[in-house]
Amino acid sequence: MSHSSVSQGITSRCDWSLIALTGFIAGQSCLPNESIHLGWLAVFGLLAARRIDLRVAWHALHQSSLALPTIALLSWMTLRSCFISADNDAGIAAEMVRGLSGLVLLLLFLLLVCEMAKTPARWLVVARWFGVVSVIAACVSVVVMGFLTPGRVITSRLENVFVHGGLNPVVTGLVFGFAAMWLSCTRELETSRGARRWNMLATALLLLAVLLTASRGAMLALFCGHAVMIAARGWRRAAPAVALFALTVALFFCSTPLLDRIARWQHGRTGAESSSPAPRPLRDIINRTDSGRLAIYRAGIASLASPAAWLIGNGQWGSRSRWQRNLGSQPGELRQHLHSIAVATLVSGGMIGVTLLFFLVLRGARHTWHVARAGDATWIILLAYGCGGLLFDGETITSLASLPRCEALLFWLPMVGSIRATASPQ
Repeated sequence: MSHSSVSQGITSRCDWSLIALTGFIAGQSCLPNESIHLGWLAVFGLLAARRIDLRVAWHALHQSSLALPTIALLSWMTLRSCFISADNDAGIAAEMVRGLSGLVLLLLFLLLVCEMAKTPARWLVVARWFGVVSVIAACVSVVVMGFLTPGRVITSRLENVFVHGGLNPVVTGLVFGFAAMWLSCTRELETSRGARRWNMLATALLLLAVLLTASRGAMLALFCGHAVMIAARGWRRAAPAVALFALTVALFFCSTPLLDRIARWQHGRTGAESSSPAPRPLRDIINRTDSGRLAIYRAGIASLASPAAWLIGNGQWGSRSRWQRNLGSQPGELRQHLHSIAVATLVSGGMIGVTLLFFLVLRGARHTWHVARAGDATWIILLAYGCGGLLFDGETITSLASLPRCEALLFWLPMVGSIRATASPQ
């Protein structure tokens, strides 16, 4: 047998789409940097794309009524950013290359998701692997960040140690929360008692990890997801997931005195009491006010200085300085992006962009609700979670190469993952 025949045989046995999507989605919790994370999707996604029938993928997207609003939003935001001048002429070329590369990867991601419409049962495999990897990342992060990292205690805001050596708590919470929400949606699909028990344990551990991040955005997203679960599935079917969520939250906040005691002991052991007080979860969540986001939103809106800017926005590339100059002494780690998909789309794409986004969300909600009425409520639940999380975070939904890199997971996956290949194209 020739070498080419052997290679063809191996390739034919590999589900490259499943490998690409599983690695990219689970990689949100474990891959250490952007190059490896996006590189995984690029390599395995291109291997998968060679065997994808574009007509079938397009037909599935078209049948869902998502094709037109998706194309309109991506086209407007990209063309607006390419053909309107920006302030930062020195850096705009690099930003443009990064943005367009991220757009190409996003289109590849959407193609792979559409291809899964042929056999949607494969999503259960993705959800399981995402859950396993996220649970491992969460448990290791609690041990490393809570007990082994100098200067940190058990009540310090949890970060994912596998990503960037410590992914910021907000994105950590949003990713772990999405994994927990997805596992909650798939629990009733597990056929064995052992699998259902593991599902519940993994979900509870991930919910605890979200609470340890003290991310109010992730908590809001979990509330939105569970509320829509009740609406879509009814009280009877939603009761196990909602009860687990409520019980986990109650146990966590009831245990805060114990966590405070452990944190004070850790501070005392390291002699750190005088330098900084031990964090207290419930108190810190309440007292953290808006974390500087309102100032960022005001700065972004203030950068729309004319009626034309309100209509078409400032563009995505080379225009950050237009709103950053309004921030004054805002901490540097908070001023890298606008921390809200709605505000970012308004500032970058104007009223046209935010209207197209609103129209896409409405179409997506309508489609996923119809899918839920047909028996699969997973996607409307995950879409509610994603929209709740991105309301107060996220940089852009037109590129995978964003700073948070979670927008495709929270927005595009539930939006497009709900499509079904109901008929073959003629």
